[in-house]
Amino acid sequence: MAYLYHTIVEHPTGIYIAAGTNGVRTPMHVVARILFLASIIVNAAPFVVAQAQFTTLGTAYSQNFNGLTGGTDGSAYSWTQNTTLLGWYVDEQLTTAANTCCDDQPLLETSITTTTNNAGSIYICGDASGDRSLGSRAAGSTGTCWIGVRLVNNTGNVITSLYVDYVGEQWSIAENQTNVNTLLFSYQVGPTVTSLTAGSWTNATALNFTQIYTSSQSASLGGSACTGTSNQCLGLNGNNAANRVRISGCITVTIPIGEEIMLRWTDVNDAANDHHMQIDDFNVWPFDIACAVILPVEWLSASGEVHQTGNKILWSTATETNNHFFDVERSLDGVNFYQIGRVQGAGNSSQTNHYNLMDYNGTAYGTYYYRIKQVDFNGASSYSDIIVLDRSGTLQAHAWYDGYNVTVQLPVDQYSRYELYSADGKLIGRGEGSGQVTFPETLAFGIYIVRVYAGTQTKAIRVPVFATY
Repeated sequence: MAYLYHTIVEHPTGIYIAAGTNGVRTPMHVVARILFLASIIVNAAPFVVAQAQFTTLGTAYSQNFNGLTGGTDGSAYSWTQNTTLLGWYVDEQLTTAANTCCDDQPLLETSITTTTNNAGSIYICGDASGDRSLGSRAAGSTGTCWIGVRLVNNTGNVITSLYVDYVGEQWSIAENQTNVNTLLFSYQVGPTVTSLTAGSWTNATALNFTQIYTSSQSASLGGSACTGTSNQCLGLNGNNAANRVRISGCITVTIPIGEEIMLRWTDVNDAANDHHMQIDDFNVWPFDIACAVILPVEWLSASGEVHQTGNKILWSTATETNNHFFDVERSLDGVNFYQIGRVQGAGNSSQTNHYNLMDYNGTAYGTYYYRIKQVDFNGASSYSDIIVLDRSGTLQAHAWYDGYNVTVQLPVDQYSRYELYSADGKLIGRGEGSGQVTFPETLAFGIYIVRVYAGTQTKAIRVPVFATY
């Protein structure tokens, strides 16, 4: 066997190899392997740059743009694609035959209400609070402007739908005559999507952001008459509630594992002058279910209690998506319902939330029907199951299955006994108390009977236990 007598020295790769002088005695085939490994490291591809991603189904990717800190008001903000904000891209593109690109550097505006910049550009708008947004004001100098976010599917599942939610903000009123400024929403799926202009795009018009104000409204809001075609008439603070609108909706997609989607807003240079149109508080949830079955609220329970002073309606949610508020409605016939109160929702939440509302007008004898109307920020709504409360003088007790256990609502002002039986009459559990109680037993699917005893009164309640998904 051949050997090489050598001295061990450090190679620039970090691997120690033979220098070829007297020293350590190593077989030639071992030296060859060391040199081969060193060559692999030297010629290896560079480390892949991180990018924005979906990691878990049902968990949102979010961006509020407040990380766009610093900069000089009225000047260009240093921007690097997919780096300044991971996953985010901007593009200003002249509408010439050569399709020559502009500088793709946003302008920073933090005092737009006093000095309104009329230059065409991608814009970062904000106020003294540090709350910032990303958008554009297309013009002849820029042609069409685009902004977009690139996301990779690292959930380990094929994504079949996305629920998109963001806020559109108008930061100025311009002399746009009767034109309507709109940020057009579209998307593209592919193995790698890094361009805001190349390839085939699918429009999702329900997610477009259309101007809130027209030029004719400028004077009534404190601006100029706004009758021309080339000037800005009034600077607005897009962080104020009146100057922003929430936009949300679901899109059907197919994003294989490891592939990407680019979500894009397009600002076309309209005739006359354009407003400053921005996006903010962006969220998008990936799912592997159809849009039709994505619910804005996952209900845990909805129940009621009879009190001496009225009826108390209680409900809880497991998750909330884009949830604005709940309206509690009452009916005396189970058909015609009327709103009796409103409770604000949690917006977006993945934790359990509990709510209640007291109906102090529900004290007369009789049967009361209640339901809870959930309303999204975009106006869409859904309803809870109907809650029935009896104030006719009979035993007030109700029972239901919440997907995990059987719960019983006992009279809150009277001590009661309660028992749980299977359909064949076998006693499963019993207890004593008042208010809301839960049987801890894990139950097989089927029909169960809850019996409640209070004084001389007895009530039997039939409770179906079936899968809730």
